[in-house]
Amino acid sequence: MATLQASVPIRSGINEQNAPRTVHEPSVLPVVIPPNTIRPLAFRTLSKKHNLAFTSTTLQALATFIGKSCGSRWRQEGLADLVLDEVAKLWKQSGGGSIVEDDTKLSLKAILAEVETYMVGGRVQHDRKSGKKTTETAIPPKKREHSTVDPHVQEPGDLTSESREAGPDGADSAGSPDDAANDRARKRVKVISAFEQQRLTYNMNKKHFESAHEPASLLPPANNRVSLFRDRYYRIHERLLRNETFQTSTLPTSFSESNTATTSNQPYKITSITSLQGRGSTTHLLLGLLTISPSGGYNLSDPSGTVAIDLDHAKGIPANGAWFVPGMILLVDGIYEDEDEDTVTRGAGAIGGKFIAISVGGPPCERREVSLGIDSQSRGWNIAPPTDPSADPMSAGGASNQPESRHPSSISRQPSEAQRVVIMGEVNLDNPKTLQALSIVLNQYDAASDDTQPPAFVLIGNFVHDAAIGAGNCGSIEYKEFFDSLASVLTQFPNLLRKSTFVFVPGENDPWASSFSPGATACIPRPLVPEIFRSRVRRVFQTASSQDHPIPSRQVDESAVWTSNPTRLTVDEPSVSEMVIFRDDISSRLRRNAVILKDDRAKKPSPDQGDAGFLSQATTVTDPEDSNTTGSSKDHQDGIDPSLVAARRLVKSILDQGYLSPFAPAVRPILWDYASALHLYPLPTSLVIADPEADPFTVTYEGCHAMNPGRFVVEGSNDTARWIEYNMATKKGCIKEELL
Repeated sequence: MATLQASVPIRSGINEQNAPRTVHEPSVLPVVIPPNTIRPLAFRTLSKKHNLAFTSTTLQALATFIGKSCGSRWRQEGLADLVLDEVAKLWKQSGGGSIVEDDTKLSLKAILAEVETYMVGGRVQHDRKSGKKTTETAIPPKKREHSTVDPHVQEPGDLTSESREAGPDGADSAGSPDDAANDRARKRVKVISAFEQQRLTYNMNKKHFESAHEPASLLPPANNRVSLFRDRYYRIHERLLRNETFQTSTLPTSFSESNTATTSNQPYKITSITSLQGRGSTTHLLLGLLTISPSGGYNLSDPSGTVAIDLDHAKGIPANGAWFVPGMILLVDGIYEDEDEDTVTRGAGAIGGKFIAISVGGPPCERREVSLGIDSQSRGWNIAPPTDPSADPMSAGGASNQPESRHPSSISRQPSEAQRVVIMGEVNLDNPKTLQALSIVLNQYDAASDDTQPPAFVLIGNFVHDAAIGAGNCGSIEYKEFFDSLASVLTQFPNLLRKSTFVFVPGENDPWASSFSPGATACIPRPLVPEIFRSRVRRVFQTASSQDHPIPSRQVDESAVWTSNPTRLTVDEPSVSEMVIFRDDISSRLRRNAVILKDDRAKKPSPDQGDAGFLSQATTVTDPEDSNTTGSSKDHQDGIDPSLVAARRLVKSILDQGYLSPFAPAVRPILWDYASALHLYPLPTSLVIADPEADPFTVTYEGCHAMNPGRFVVEGSNDTARWIEYNMATKKGCIKEELL
């Protein structure tokens, strides 16, 4: 018996199911850092610690590298100091001089490229450094014997099959040049889920952003809800104080009185609600959150208090240029009237009286480069000139303050076809025409040369027309079969699967949220599609990528990215750009909950005019390429497409708020601890509002290019596939169509 027991093999307890899974590298959200911001850090680390000097060109290169590799955590976690210290050590080991700069003997770019090879999540990992080889350009041959590089390392041409490094899955890491090019193309595109983004809150006292100290929770304490709205208010309040129309003059009094231009344009001053008490029959400008009172009226709230507001005589500024719904933070100009306390039902924090609104408008938007404090022209950003600083924020502000339309023909003539992102919205896989349209579109890009193939394809839900699992029309088995059909279509294009990144963004009807709220509004951010439904799609990508040789599972995950809703997509070439993707029926929700102002009651458009009758003088935008525009502005206004007017109104409503979901919690519930992912501050380079109920559009407002791909398959007499191509070089998009 003892012999039999000894012959029984001892199991290690680790099998394929409970084996440790590969830990993926954390994503880093690139940021733009002004060179002067890291100058004190560079002086402390390079000059004082390592006795090295640096030039302005070196400082610019270091700022770009730290912003790209360390992301938004470079200051709070001290990542920039570690990177600068590592660069200084490599510079000395490579035999560099006393001044850190690019010269004929030593290349700073090569040293930065070497540091990037052993950085994970913005941190320098020295344990990975031992397996890396120093590049030939980083260390001159004469100085190589004094460096830390092993002189016995084989040259690339002398590598044998035994000396190659094995990947995490035992795969050969020394692939072909095409595989290396594909890997570099995927590294250019980074997808950051809403649950991976850094949770930042604005500290009003210290005037800067701080990271959340407590871990996020799906069931946070009730005070987090109050902090959510307070954070929104402080961000907009600080943004307004930077606007020149809200800044007082710093010139001497004598000079200000003699300057007629200064006296004619007095700065605006925001009054707190608490300070209205005892100041009846006076005019004030308030900034507050519009809410619905228990009695059915409207209230305006700020951190100091709440006051009842009368909107019966209010006009929208600009007239019918934006939507105003409860849950938005608005600028309200009007007159405060005192009332007896006996006639006013006062709640907690509410003051007596009533504020009669005369005009209502959204807070003026702030351009991305202004928020970042950088020069847009030096960065080569393709944006329009800034708006007139003397314009009234409560008025139209001229044509430059409205969304700028882009003619599709002018966009299609832009070069750089390889810098494209293909965006498809409302990809209903339960519709057979969707699979047919997807096959036609992918075949069109697959037929192009390898140099012009798009680096990314974005497929946005809903992936089924009706709510999955919860409504009863589509169960879990049927839902998985729809993705199996998608995998069958993707199998026909292995070249695209190897070279491009496919991003999948869920919608309201996708599980698991649809299981508990079939067809109704669910909480956002929405998590990704569960892995149980997308297993076959992942195998298709793995098969296409491993036709020539095996690849690690990490590269498969980079080829097919399943992310949350909303999500962010960043591209670091040809310049740092950020794209926010959000799937929501936001246009219909704005119409259902909009406040009816005096303009809406006085002027009702005819059915054939649609929203064109609402177009005011301020929202008229002339095509910048049309130099022969003649006639009055009214004639030009009458010729604008009503769908374009509706698109401008939608984009302005969202970007002025700087928030993706400016609704009351009862209308659009959100996860309180993840609300920071919904902020649009600073403005992204581009915004994708995937709303199938609105017409597709591409407009630009304050330097942010907003797009709506609409429905991917437009059914009718002639079925059409419709999608958007976004050019990362020009930062503009155009609508594409193809008959089925």
